[in-house]
This record gives sequence, structure tokens and C-alpha cells, in this order.
Amino acid sequence: MNNKYRIFHLLLLALAMLGLKMSAQPSPLMLMSWNIRYDNPNDKPNKWDFRKEAVVQIITDNDPDFIGLQEALPHQISFVLNKLTRYASVGIGRELNGGGEHTAILYDTTKYRMLKTGTFWLSPTPAELSVGWDAALPRICTYGLFTNSSTKEKFLILNTHLDHLGEVARNNSAQLILDSVISLREQHQPNAVALLGDFNDNPDSKTIEVLAGYFGLPEVNQYDEVINWPGTFNGFDPDADIIDRIDFIFTKQLKVAEYRHIPTRKADGLYPSDHLPVFVKAGMEN
Repeated sequence: MNNKYRIFHLLLLALAMLGLKMSAQPSPLMLMSWNIRYDNPNDKPNKWDFRKEAVVQIITDNDPDFIGLQEALPHQISFVLNKLTRYASVGIGRELNGGGEHTAILYDTTKYRMLKTGTFWLSPTPAELSVGWDAALPRICTYGLFTNSSTKEKFLILNTHLDHLGEVARNNSAQLILDSVISLREQHQPNAVALLGDFNDNPDSKTIEVLAGYFGLPEVNQYDEVINWPGTFNGFDPDADIIDRIDFIFTKQLKVAEYRHIPTRKADGLYPSDHLPVFVKAGMEN
């Protein structure tokens, strides 16, 4: 009888240890990058007021841990945060006193804690409001260092929006961001890095080549059974062939299990932004 009890207790102990091991496994990291189009009253049927609920719904449906928003004005960020109360936002705007468009990073406060954040301008003087090289507008990159409250793993997340006109500015901005990533990694030793953004350049460009040389460039839909659009820019055209891929998520020290563009439309058949969201599901590299 004692032997039976001993075996039974050993079995219970083994099951308990297995349960602890399983519960300690980190859940996949979910990332989203989305240019939500600034609130432009001239967009008429595509005005923010007609799109904002759909934007929130798509975020809700995909349940990301981190979201990089581009072209987000303060009241747009506030609307999203008021609807999605478990998220908080870091970053400032690109204009005077932190106003204007943000490259905001939203993070799930039930899972992550922010350790450090900053925003720099994409120019030769990144610490101050400035327009870089041949850019048409001031451009910025926001970063945040976050820790997972359960696993204590640290994640460095960056979000940016490169210039739409200046080719020299895009190339130099990519190098500046890459140099910043390398420096921040050396300082903070994160377990993984993700760079999100609207890069206003295609996969064959010098801009993307610079970044992909460091991060690599996962192929869209490679991990997805459902083939979605290969591109991300739709221009609010419901009949467009979406082939222009200018929005990306780059990762380091993460094993990407899913990389896709989200083609969800509103009930009226229109897109909730002139860009498709980019979504990544990834786990830690061994």
C-alpha cells in the first residue's frame, strides 16, 4: 500500500511540475503596424469619423500586444485608448511642443510595463525638431523598452514613418534608425527587438535593403494558409489591386510564425484606412 501511495504522490508531483513548466512558457508576441491615416476632413466618405469604429474593431479582433500607429493625431490616439482601455501609449508628435502626427506605440498594460521611451527626429539633428535631408516634412521614430510582467523578458519596440518624397531622407533615416537600434540594444540588452512602420518604400529599395540586411525580411503570407494582398497601400480604393508594399514589421531575436496583411473592410465595403495593417505573430528564438 505504501508503495502505491508513493507512486501516486510521485505521479502527482510530476504532473504539478509539468503544469508549472507549461504555465511558464511565454505566450506568442503579437505585433501590429498600421498607418491609420490622419483625420483629414477632405477625405469625405473616408473621414476619420466614418472609420474610427472599424479601426478599433480590427485591433480588438487581432488582439496585439504592441501596436505601432502612423499618422495618428492626438485625438485619434485618445479615441483608440478610450475604447481599448487596457492599452497605454508612448511617443510625442513631430511638430512644435510634441503636437501633430505621432508614431505612437500602444502596449497592453495587463502584460507589459514600460521601462524607457523616447522620440527622435530623422535628421542630422535627431534630438530637436528638424527636417532631414531632402524630406518634405519632419519625420520621427519613437521607441519603447518594455518588460513582460510575467516572464520579465525585455522588448525593444520602435515605430516610424519615413518621408514620402525624399529618397535621400529615406535612405539616411533607415541608417539612423539602424544605428539607434544597435546602440539601444547595447545599452539595454533586450531579449528581442521589433521595428514597425510605414517606410514609404518597396522591398527592392535601398531603404529596405539597409534594414533587411540587419533584421531580415519575412515574406508576407509565407506563414499563412490564406493568401491576402501582397501589398499594404490601398489609397482608399475598394477596387485596387493592392501590390505596393510599403509597411513592414522587422524583428530581431524572434521566430516569426505568422506575417500577414489584414484586408478587412467596413460594412460599406470601404477600407478603414488607406493602408492595410501589418500583423506578426512570433515566439522567442531559442
